[in-house]
Amino acid sequence: MAGTRRNKFKLLAEIIKEDTRASTGQPDEISGFPAVILELIISQLTFKNNIRASAVCRRWRAVANAVRKVNKPPWLMFFPKSGDLYEFYDPCQRKTYWLELPDLYIIGLNYRISTALGFVTLRMAGLLGVYNPDESTWDVHSVPPPRCPEGFCFRKWWKGRFMAEHNGDIFVIYICSALNPVVYKLDQTNKEWTEMETWEGTTLFASFLSSQARMGLNGMMKNNVYFPKVLYYGKRCVYYSLESGRYHPRQCYDWAEQDPHESIWIDAPEDQSAFL
Repeated sequence: MAGTRRNKFKLLAEIIKEDTRASTGQPDEISGFPAVILELIISQLTFKNNIRASAVCRRWRAVANAVRKVNKPPWLMFFPKSGDLYEFYDPCQRKTYWLELPDLYIIGLNYRISTALGFVTLRMAGLLGVYNPDESTWDVHSVPPPRCPEGFCFRKWWKGRFMAEHNGDIFVIYICSALNPVVYKLDQTNKEWTEMETWEGTTLFASFLSSQARMGLNGMMKNNVYFPKVLYYGKRCVYYSLESGRYHPRQCYDWAEQDPHESIWIDAPEDQSAFL
């Protein structure tokens, strides 16, 4: 690992020297930064700003490519009806894995997400609570609930509302078998929900036990909502595309009949060697 970092710094240093020799006029202040310092600065950028930085010049592109962290989509974890063999689905690679996890118990709570501020809960009566685990305190805000879409089915309505968070932004997803998904984003300044006409490249992963949001995924996964249902013998995860305006595969899904406790979205593992 140390050798790899030394080779990377050496390559960046050579690019900086080459660009400096080829440049004319006064170099900017950042041009004189050591490669390690420039890498430290660019490594703090978001994925989107990293892409922008890579377009500045050849030197910046080399640094941005070296430190870029591509977001990974979460995996869908299925609970076995019996035994300890758990099934996992990777929506990006469309692959299924298995892992034995003895004595595993998971308790879920709808409308609860974990953020940098702590746990966030949403009551449809209009209360948004933020729990600080370090201080064991609640901060409760009066926030009117998102507007219910016209024609939304109220039969088992709690199975059709999900909440997710990304970089401090909070999203609520309304789904109904008869309607396309509607996504709201919390305006934290005005304490109100606004319907998102465009999803700005956001990818949402909705399930009853846990929902997640991602930015910077590959082009095919952007502006989609993925659901905890896998078809065609583990080859296709059901999702809704904002760009095409329909579900894939194309059919009607009755989410009220979906078992809410059979699966959960989890962060993708860094090491997959233990999976079957």
